Amino acid sequence: MARTGRPQEDYQFTKRDYAKIQRWLDKGKSPEDIALHYGVILKTLYTRLNRAGIKVPESHWRKRLSEKNMIVMSREQVKEMKEMYEAGASFKAIGNKFCISPPTAKRILQDAGVEFLPPGQRSGAARRVKIPVGRLYTLYVERGMSQGQVAKVLGRSRNAVRRELNRHGWIRNKEETT
Repeated sequence: MARTGRPQEDYQFTKRDYAKIQRWLDKGKSPEDIALHYGVILKTLYTRLNRAGIKVPESHWRKRLSEKNMIVMSREQVKEMKEMYEAGASFKAIGNKFCISPPTAKRILQDAGVEFLPPGQRSGAARRVKIPVGRLYTLYVERGMSQGQVAKVLGRSRNAVRRELNRHGWIRNKEETT
């Protein structure tokens, strides 16, 4: 069964693992399958096998390593990554969950055919609802409500209301900004 969810550096191959890997390679099992089984990237697998004196057919590893340091992910993992991204998760959050860097998470999603949102619409920004300026003016300027009261009426946070008031220059006094 594939081991996942741990950084590559944490898993140390044992003599038994090396013997098993050698048998798999002799039987024609692909290095991608072996890397997936142990939850490591191909470069890590090749480096460790080289240190242990196990030869991987050169034609295979040169071709694979010349492509980006290939991360081997199962279809289920890629599907979960897609779902997380579509639900608004950042590349950093996805990377943390799968023990990969944010750029690697982005590349895997890109290779899987995911269309990315423009930078201003990623994660929380995609769900952000604008505060109606006219209503904000009426409540805060004309009726004299506090920022907290306006936030409660509009169903927004006090910080969101304060940010919008600052943007329009409508803050009444300095005490309200803190």
